[in-house]
Amino acid sequence: MGLYYDVQEILPFLSGDYRFNKAGDRVTKFTSLEVEVRALIEGQFIAKRAYAEDIGFTLGKETKILATGGASANKAILQVLSDVFNAPVYLQDETRSAMLGAAYQAKHGLLGEESNYREVTSSLPPPRLICEPYADAAEIYGPMIARYRTIEAFLLQNKS
Repeated sequence: MGLYYDVQEILPFLSGDYRFNKAGDRVTKFTSLEVEVRALIEGQFIAKRAYAEDIGFTLGKETKILATGGASANKAILQVLSDVFNAPVYLQDETRSAMLGAAYQAKHGLLGEESNYREVTSSLPPPRLICEPYADAAEIYGPMIARYRTIEAFLLQNKS
């Protein structure tokens, strides 16, 4: 797992590059650039899942991810995202996703607190399914989330 913080982060309150092998031991480098890239992508998504769970997000059968932005054009990245969250990943055919998000918020405000995601997005064309998690994703990434929490706690305790 790779954790890369070029500048001081807020969550976690760290800076620097940290690499860990499968056993949770810190290493100075990975065996290849491919491993480094995968560790970076997994580390980012694992951290996002851990923080989402910390504030009450729960994964379930209805969980789906709507990917936007430049990296959403890369199916390999989206597959890792799908696997880490154990949820299907969709794309919306929309180029200005920040404006779309603002429009969702405005419509939700207009409809009121009783409205739900489906109501807010019902007038849009359905998003396209891009990838689904592999069958073994939960058994691979569940323990990695726990390992991330342990590593983060260690780094925060031992930062200089």
